[in-house]
Amino acid sequence: SQDSKTFYDAKVIVDEPKLDLVILKTNLRAKLPQLVMVDRSELKFNQSVFSIGSPWGLGNSFLKGYIASTDRTGVDSLMMDVPLIQTMGISYPGCSGAGVFLNDGRFV
Repeated sequence: SQDSKTFYDAKVIVDEPKLDLVILKTNLRAKLPQLVMVDRSELKFNQSVFSIGSPWGLGNSFLKGYIASTDRTGVDSLMMDVPLIQTMGISYPGCSGAGVFLNDGRFV
């Protein structure tokens, strides 16, 4: 939840370890805004991005950076055929896995 102190039960619907992706389903009664994803083809080198993480339990930590590459295929030995998106900027241990967003709020 927004206050980071309330937890909800969720069920794994799709688990794709190769892409480090999981889709969860929950029975929340609250109405949540729709997450809009950006198409990879719209990403450009040096495009500004941001992330909101929680390193060391410090909620709502804001990280600003940019797109360094839209296709880093072959750099991860476990995901050789996945065209990874590389971002650059200040980051903190504990923020791995935080969502990356464009300035208009769309999810990368």
